Amino acid sequence: MLNKFLLLLLVTSINSTWGATSLLQCAPEELFSSSAANECEPLGVGKSRRIRGYSASSGISVKDHYMQRTETDKYQVFLNINFILGDTGKTSPADMMKKVKGCLEIATPNLRGPDGSTLQINALTPDEAEALPKKLDPVDIKIEGGMRANAEMYTDELNCGEITHEILHLLGLCDEYKEPSIVAGNTYACRVVPEVSTIMKNPRIVYARASARELTCKCDENCQNILSLSEDNLKNIYLAPNIYDAVDVDFRTKFCKPPQMSGGLVDAKSLTNPDRAMSLLSSDETSFVVENRELSPVSKKVYLSSMSCSCPADNVACMKQRKVILAAIASPDSVRTTCPSYTGVENYSAKVEKDGYRLENGSLILSKKGTGESFLYPNHWARIVAGSCSILVSSYNECATPAYKSLDCQDFKQCTDEYFLGTQK
Repeated sequence: MLNKFLLLLLVTSINSTWGATSLLQCAPEELFSSSAANECEPLGVGKSRRIRGYSASSGISVKDHYMQRTETDKYQVFLNINFILGDTGKTSPADMMKKVKGCLEIATPNLRGPDGSTLQINALTPDEAEALPKKLDPVDIKIEGGMRANAEMYTDELNCGEITHEILHLLGLCDEYKEPSIVAGNTYACRVVPEVSTIMKNPRIVYARASARELTCKCDENCQNILSLSEDNLKNIYLAPNIYDAVDVDFRTKFCKPPQMSGGLVDAKSLTNPDRAMSLLSSDETSFVVENRELSPVSKKVYLSSMSCSCPADNVACMKQRKVILAAIASPDSVRTTCPSYTGVENYSAKVEKDGYRLENGSLILSKKGTGESFLYPNHWARIVAGSCSILVSSYNECATPAYKSLDCQDFKQCTDEYFLGTQK
C-alpha cells in the first residue's frame, strides 16, 4: 500500500558524467533563505514535512515535496517520475521504471544514516501518483532519453549504481567526481572532489562493492580449461581478488606507480600463499608494495608484477584507505569482484548467501555477498533529511557550493573529507 506522505520533487539539472546537480545544497544561500522555524526541527515519528519549493538564479529548481518518518529509524520518500525517453534508446518507459524501482529497492538497506536509520526511496509512475490524495498535488519529474546520463536524462546503459546516484541528485546531493570532459562549455574545475570513493563519485564501484549480487562472466575455452584443472590453487588464483580488486582506481591513480613486471613465468607452488592472486611484499608506516599474480592458461604458470603505493603522511583519507587495502590483501575474499574476462552482467536480484562461483550454460557466475556498507556518508544523510533548512549541514553546503563552477575558483582547502562528508564509521 502506498504511503500517503510523498516526496514529489522537480529538479532542473546540469549535465555531468554520472549525473547533474539538482540540488538544494549547490546554491544554499539562495535556496535556503528559510523563514519557517520548524523547517530545522527534527522530523517526528509518524510526521511528514512539506519542503518549500525554490527557484535560484543559477537555474536550479526544486518543487514542493514531502518526506515522512515512519518509525524512529525509518524515513520514506516518494518520487513521481515521468519517463519520456523518446527514440534515443531501446528501453521503454515501463522497462526503465521497472529497472529504477528494482535498483532502489535493493539500495534501501544501504541508504543509512550514521545512527543506522534507513531511507526508502519509492519511485512512482504518473498513474500511480494520480491515485494519491489530490491534496498532495503531485508534480512529475520528467526524465528524457539521451546520449549522456544526468538527473533528467537516462541512457539504456545505466546500471543500478548510476541510477541511485541520479536519484540522490533529486534529494539534495551534488556530484563529487572530477569532470573528465567539457560539458556545455563547462569544466566544473572548482568542484571539491573527495579522496574516498562515494556514491556521488564512483557510483558503480560503491554500489557493486556494498550490495549482494551475481556477476555473469564469459567463460571461453581458456576459462573452461582452468576451471577443470585438478590443482585447486591454480583455480583459486584465477578466481581470487587481485590488486585491481583491492586497490580502487582512484587510489591507484593518485598514490601508486604503474605495475611493473617482475620477471618471467613461475611455478605457483614456489610462491608464498600459492592459492592467492596477490601478496604483500613489503610495507612501512606510509607505503606498501603488493605483488599481483596472473595465471597463464597455456603454461599453467604465473606472471608476476608488483605495484608500489605511498601516502603523504598528513593525508588522513589516504592513510585510512591504505589500512583498508592492507587488510584486504592480508585476508582476501575467496572470489574476485570483477570478471576474469573483464566484462560481465550484474544481477542484484539474485539471492546470495555466501561468496562463490559456478559454471552455468557456458558462463562463469561469481556470487558476492557485498560489504553492506552505507552508500551515504553522515553529511549526505544529514543534507537529505534537512530538506530546506539552510543552517544545518553547513560544511556540506559550503563544500558543495562550487560543484558546478568552472572559473574564479576559491580556495576550499578546508574541505577535507571529514569536513565535507563527515566521518564514516
